[in-house]
Amino acid sequence: MRKRTITISDFKESLAKRIRALLPGAVLSGPFQGGIRHDLFVCYNTQHQLRVYTPPELNRYFVFERRIPFTEDERVFLDCVIRGTFDNVCAGAGSIDESMATSIAKAVSAYAAPDCPETALGIISLYEAWRKQPNSGRSHTTGIKMACNKNVQSNFFDIAKQDIVKSLGSSPDTLLIIDANGAVHGLEKLPPTRDSTGRQEILSPDVHANLAVWANSRRKLAVRLTEDGTILLFSRGRLLFFKQDAYWLTLPHTLINTGFCTEGIEGVAPETLKALYLTALDLAAGKTSSRIALVLFSHGENLAAKLQKAGWRHTSRTASTHAKLLSVLVNTRKFYEIPRAIRGELCSMGGTLFLDGEGNILGLDPLGDKIFKAEAVGNASNGFFPGRGYMELLNDSHKFNLHLAIY
Repeated sequence: MRKRTITISDFKESLAKRIRALLPGAVLSGPFQGGIRHDLFVCYNTQHQLRVYTPPELNRYFVFERRIPFTEDERVFLDCVIRGTFDNVCAGAGSIDESMATSIAKAVSAYAAPDCPETALGIISLYEAWRKQPNSGRSHTTGIKMACNKNVQSNFFDIAKQDIVKSLGSSPDTLLIIDANGAVHGLEKLPPTRDSTGRQEILSPDVHANLAVWANSRRKLAVRLTEDGTILLFSRGRLLFFKQDAYWLTLPHTLINTGFCTEGIEGVAPETLKALYLTALDLAAGKTSSRIALVLFSHGENLAAKLQKAGWRHTSRTASTHAKLLSVLVNTRKFYEIPRAIRGELCSMGGTLFLDGEGNILGLDPLGDKIFKAEAVGNASNGFFPGRGYMELLNDSHKFNLHLAIY
């Protein structure tokens, strides 16, 4: 078999398409002169920069950079992907892009299900095949429990060759249970997550919240194929990865919770920040692009003038109609007091929703998308915005359909 070669341009293209989607808020630059000097293909340049090396014979490296420090988990995960990519190319497994796609799927499976990565990868591969079939359009969910004690006769991957299995675990609140070896253990109904307070905190799109609750530890993994062909992986009580079209994506839960929501932004209630992120998760599961303008103003500052500066045309007849509708739907509730499902629908009405730092809904400009800029313009006299890096994670077009600006 003829060994394939890796070119710098092809490697950069694959990094930009596939790895960029797995590093929220990161920007790629390079190539730069310099070869690998140790056994790591990915290492820190600084806390805010990851250096990604080509194979030694190319003597180049690329840099991913973002405002928020990279975690060690991210570095290890990426090193695993790059190492696997080069191994696949050397083995003649395909082009650099095909090899990287295969390596990412294996790394995702190993991270999501460290005790049974091959079983997880098998489910993912099966769902990949199903979603390519004509008139697929059906959802299916498989749950892996590491500790199952019953003696069973059926193996999931054997019966998956028959169409009948597609109806088992095909409703939103059921999943087919298998063990780490693929043995079928039954069909389970997911309990409803009726506790509104608890549901508000779940790090998953609201429509899949009960599945995230089921997969509440490292010993459980749930894999769902949605009707539109998206593959979702749940473990540790949250959505870990999802694949839309050809690319795997991850979500910055830890980064957002420890930084954006905990450290906070001056003038913004922590509850408002968390509600913004959870709403972003909910909108990520849909196709509607939504916009929120967070308007911060100090005591004595003219609110109307600040809104006008932010581009809100609240005097138009259409805006007045929307204001009356909002007053009925929202009443006096703050943004974070509104149930998640309703928040998502409010944000999907079109235009730009205006909030203040306390979470009060100021109004909706139906034409706001014409002037909206997803960037911070400064909330202090010097124009410095300490939360900009976290906002960039939310505005990352690879992940969310919610775009946030702060004025």
